[in-house]
Amino acid sequence: MMKLAPICALIPLLGPLAPEATAQAPKRLALLVAVDEYLDPPASFSNLDGCVNDIQRIRKILESKKFGFKSSEILVLTNEQATHAGFVRAFHDHLIARAGANTRVLFWYSGHGSRTPDASGVAGAEADGQDSTLVLHDSRANGDVFDLTDDELHSLIRALCAKSDDVTVITDCCHSGGNTRGPGGAKSRAVQPGKEAVNWDRVKALWPAGIPLMDDGDPGRFGALPYVHLAACAFDQRAGELEVRGGDGEWTSYGAMSYFLGIELQKLSPGTSWDRLARQVGMQVARHKGDQDVQAEGETQRLVFGAGFAPTPPGFPGIAWPEQTSLDIHAGSAHLLRQGSIMEVTDLNGKLLGKAEITRIWAEKSRANWVGVPPDLRSEISVQAVEVQRPVGSDPILLYVEPGKKGDDIASLLSSRPDQLLEITREPVRGNGYQLWQPQGGREWELSTCADGLVLNVAEGLSFRAPSQILADRVGLRMLQESRYLTLLQLGSSRNSSVPLEISIRIPSEETIQALREARNMTAENLNAAEIRQSQSRGLNGETAGTMEILDHGGEENVDLFQIVVDLPENHPPVFISILNVSEDRSISVIYPTGQRRDNQFRGSDPPLLANAHIFVDPEWTLDRPSRERFLILATEEWVDFTPLQREAGIRKTRSGDGGVILVTEDGFPPELLQALHPGKTRGAGGFAPKRAGFGVAALDVLVTGV
Repeated sequence: MMKLAPICALIPLLGPLAPEATAQAPKRLALLVAVDEYLDPPASFSNLDGCVNDIQRIRKILESKKFGFKSSEILVLTNEQATHAGFVRAFHDHLIARAGANTRVLFWYSGHGSRTPDASGVAGAEADGQDSTLVLHDSRANGDVFDLTDDELHSLIRALCAKSDDVTVITDCCHSGGNTRGPGGAKSRAVQPGKEAVNWDRVKALWPAGIPLMDDGDPGRFGALPYVHLAACAFDQRAGELEVRGGDGEWTSYGAMSYFLGIELQKLSPGTSWDRLARQVGMQVARHKGDQDVQAEGETQRLVFGAGFAPTPPGFPGIAWPEQTSLDIHAGSAHLLRQGSIMEVTDLNGKLLGKAEITRIWAEKSRANWVGVPPDLRSEISVQAVEVQRPVGSDPILLYVEPGKKGDDIASLLSSRPDQLLEITREPVRGNGYQLWQPQGGREWELSTCADGLVLNVAEGLSFRAPSQILADRVGLRMLQESRYLTLLQLGSSRNSSVPLEISIRIPSEETIQALREARNMTAENLNAAEIRQSQSRGLNGETAGTMEILDHGGEENVDLFQIVVDLPENHPPVFISILNVSEDRSISVIYPTGQRRDNQFRGSDPPLLANAHIFVDPEWTLDRPSRERFLILATEEWVDFTPLQREAGIRKTRSGDGGVILVTEDGFPPELLQALHPGKTRGAGGFAPKRAGFGVAALDVLVTGV
C-alpha cells in the first residue's frame, strides 16, 4: 500500500463551504511559489538552488499551446515576494477570489518544509504533536519561527474548494529534516523543526476577512474535498535535486520530482489520470533517487487538467537552449534512432524551428546539432523532434518506380536522397521489394509490396497532380517508416537472449470471460473466448517461428479473447517486460504496459504475467490470405519507454489490446538495439558479451482469419 507523505496533512479532507458567485471566472488559475533565498536564515539550514528554476520551467510549460494558460492566469511568487503575509494574500486574491465553479486551479510550491509544535493543544491532532509547515522567505528570520502551518493551508484550500471542484496541489519539498538537495548533500529542502509553536495571533492579524481560520479540533475540518495532491516524497525520505547539464555545458539544479513531472506533462496524452501521471513520475524519480517515493492523494483518478489540453505535436520530446548549437532529445537507439539521423524540430505549439543531426546517442537519449543557423531562442524551451532522414549505412530498400515523365522525376529525386535508404529500379520486381505505380483509372499513385500487392499508402494522399518533389518527399517518409517496421520485425530474431522467457497461451475460463463482460459492460454477443488453431506456417523472417491461427468471429464488434502467460525462472533477477505488436498494416502498438505505466518490473519469484489479448480481421483487408501479426516481448534491465515507436500509418489505425506474447527466438538481433537494451556502464564503443547482457527478446506470429 502506498504511504502518504505527512505533507498531505497540509491539505486535510474538509467539508464544503457555500460557493461564492464569481463573475467571468477564468478557465484556469495557477499560483506558483518558489523560495531559494531566505531572509536572515539561521545556521541550521542554507539557501536553496533549484526552486526558482522549477517554477520558471513549469510556467513555460503551462503557457505553451498544449495547456493554454494565459499570463494573467498565472501568479509567480519567488524569494522576497513569498513572505508569510504575501503568500496568504496572493492565495486569497489570485485563487480564492477569482476562481469559479468551472475554474481549474493549480497551486505549486518548491522550497523548504519543516515542522513546528502544534499550538492547538488538541491531543492526537497532529503526528508527534507537530504541525507540518511550509518555510517561506521570512519564516525563520532573526531566529523567529513563523512558518505557514498546515492549519492555515487547509483553511485556504477549504475556501478554494468551495469555489472550484478542480483543485490540484503540488509540493516539491519535505518537512522531516535532513533532506538532501544538490551534489554531495550540500543543500536540503528541509530545515530543523521549530522549537516553538507559530504565534496564532500573528496569523490572525494578516488573515483575509471572510475566510474561516480553523485550528485542530474545529468541527468543520471533516468531509471530502475535490482536490489532488502530488508530493515529492514520503515523510521519512529526502526530497532530492538533480543537476541537469544544458547545451552550454552549464549545470542547472531542479527538484527531481519537478524536473520529471515537467517532462511527463510535455508529452502527456489527454486520457491520463493524475494517478497514472504520479506513477510515471515516481518511477523516473526512483531511478535517480532510490530513497525518494513520489506520493499522490485525493481524487487521483481524475484526468489531468480534465484532459482539457491540446495533444503534443508528434515526435520525441527534447530541450533546446538559446545561443547553442545543440539540443537534447529524450530518445535514443532503443527507439531506433541512429547517429546521423536528421530530426525535424518544432516547439510545443507545432512551430517549425529547424532540423538537427544526431551526433551522440545513448539508449534513451541523444544529443543533436542544429543543421545550419540555430533558431533564435530567448530562453530554454521544450521541443518535439521527428526523424525525417536516416544516415548512410542502412540496408537499402528496393523500390520500383513506374516509367513515365512523372515517374522519372520522382525516381531521380528519390535516388538523390543522401540517406541512401532506397535502391531505385525501373524494372518490375518480384518477391521482396516495393513498387510505386499508377493504377488505371485511379486518382493517386499506389505504393505497395511487390510480393502480394499489399497497399501501404491509403492515407498518404499521393495525388497525380501533386508536384514531383512533394510526391518524392511523401514516398521517402513512408519508406522510412517501412524501414522502421522491418527493423522491428527483426527484434524477434535472437538466440543470444540472456532472459529465458517462459511463455504459454490459454483460452480464458468462462468465469474470467463473465467478469470481463461485467467490467467492460459487454454482452455475450460481444465478448467471447477466441478459437485458436495451431499452424505450421513459417515466420515472417522465413524461419519457422512459433505461429498460431485465430479465427475472428465478427470483426471489431465481437472481441475474441485469448490469454498469454509470461513467466521467468524462479531465481531470475528483476527485469522490465514490455510487449509490442507489429502489425502487417504497419501500425506499431505498445500493448503492455499500457499508458506508459512503469509498474512492469518482474522477478522470478513473482506470479506469472497474465495478459488478455484479442485480434480481429481488418475490414479493409483485401488479400486472399490471413493477415499476420507479430508480437514482440522485450525484457530489459532498466525501464525503457517504447511508446514513441507507435505509428498509425498504412491500412488502418492501431488496434486496441492489452496483452501480447512471445514463444521462440531466432538469430540476427540488430546490434544497435542489442547495445541499447544493455545498460551501458562504460564509455566508448567497445564490445560486450551478449550472454551477460540483461535483455530478452522473442516473437510470436499470429495469423488472423475471418469466419
